[in-house]
Amino acid sequence: MVDNRELRRLIGYKVGKFNDETLTEDDLISVKDLGVSGKTLDGQDLQIDLEELKKLSSLELLSINQMDLDNRLIGIIGSLPRLRTLMLAKCNITQNTIVGLDNINSLIINTCKMEDNVQISLPEDATIAGQDINLENVMSKRIKRLVLTGCKVPSLKPLLKCGTLEKLSLEGTSIEDDSLAEVKNKLDVSEREDSNPIR
Repeated sequence: MVDNRELRRLIGYKVGKFNDETLTEDDLISVKDLGVSGKTLDGQDLQIDLEELKKLSSLELLSINQMDLDNRLIGIIGSLPRLRTLMLAKCNITQNTIVGLDNINSLIINTCKMEDNVQISLPEDATIAGQDINLENVMSKRIKRLVLTGCKVPSLKPLLKCGTLEKLSLEGTSIEDDSLAEVKNKLDVSEREDSNPIR
């Protein structure tokens, strides 16, 4: 059912099948959340082909850690019909866009490597942690709540274009210009200085 050995092992752990026991269609349907890492605990690369994620039709939460994120993988993630939450940690975003994920409601990006020109389409709820990010490259027609934790941003002004944004939380985030006052006049903004994301 699942050809990729590493992915089969991860799914097997989720459904209580170990030692390469055969996975059934019911096993695949029962998986609601899955964490996938591109590296072992000692930093060795794992060969995981995420094409087979399409077989997990009930997947609601997906956590991807230490993998290259390209347009092909974004397409696979976007095809998961029940996926609602996507967490990306320490990923290398190799293409210029994270869009086409209209199926998800929540996106968490934590200390990923991405180029300055990467476009990000945010869902209703988003958290960006430990990033130097130009908000000119953030777009959304649905965003309601955005948390920036331990980020460095040139300006908050681009967020004023997100007409649906209601709440902005700035936790340990530095802003290079004086846009905070203007944004506070238009949005519900909370600030904390004591946040330290894992880098």
